[in-house]
Amino acid sequence: MRRAGFGKTLSANHMQAFRNSTKTLAKLDLHIDHGSLIEIPSLKIGITSDHAGCKLKGTLTEALTALNSNFMDFGPFAAPKDKLDYPAFAATPLDLVRFNELDRAILICGTGMGMEIIANKFPDIRGALAGHPKSIVLARRHSNINTIAFGEWSSQSLTLIYDNLLAFLLGNFLSEGPNYGRRLDEVEVISMAARANPQIPLYSNCQLDKAVAENPHLTQIWASSAMHLISSGKTQEAIELLDKYMKKGKLDPNRRENLEQIKTLLAKLEVSQGSELFNLFMMAIDNELSA
Repeated sequence: MRRAGFGKTLSANHMQAFRNSTKTLAKLDLHIDHGSLIEIPSLKIGITSDHAGCKLKGTLTEALTALNSNFMDFGPFAAPKDKLDYPAFAATPLDLVRFNELDRAILICGTGMGMEIIANKFPDIRGALAGHPKSIVLARRHSNINTIAFGEWSSQSLTLIYDNLLAFLLGNFLSEGPNYGRRLDEVEVISMAARANPQIPLYSNCQLDKAVAENPHLTQIWASSAMHLISSGKTQEAIELLDKYMKKGKLDPNRRENLEQIKTLLAKLEVSQGSELFNLFMMAIDNELSA
């Protein structure tokens, strides 16, 4: 780990960018002062890039050093002669984040998109693309991101780089918020179910069925999938899914809206006029909506 002394003199352009960023972030209700800056050394940070991100990685490591960051550089350490594959460079810091040996990872490539894609393939990694600082402030507050991807080819000023970096390092997750923690739990449940049976549609996955018992919000998947199946003319699969949703989705906070959309779709199907089961569904939906 590389650790620089707090208060290391910033170059004039870095100092100006830092000052500009503190003003920008203050408007987003993220206030940077000495008290918050001394928290940065407690974070264990990994940084890496491919061949296209080397120059920007150098700028970011300068900023991390000036901020007294406790960071590990995973290379490359000089501009490479050959092109480098970003997945190979991203793998180690991402693995260390997911096993809690690092707190954050900073990834750089030409667009940032490749690094963001590989990051979000890893379990327990929540990555965002650097851009407008408000997006990163809110991504930390609402989604608890632990990885950020920068694109060297983006026209980012040094101030914007600091905006994103400081928001990423100092923004706090609102774990006590009414919905944010629950939604991240849903992400993990859905992700695990999809990976466990990648050849099976998520809505018919038994692993997800078990999770629904504990989290009724997940019945939204049944509702949206039923709408898709109805629109695609897959009536038998739609019937099976509607039966699940009607019986087990009663606590879905979006149930009324979903039922209204399902009713509209059913009404457009010619088969609904001659199918007793579809007519029963229409009647059940009407009864619930009129209650």
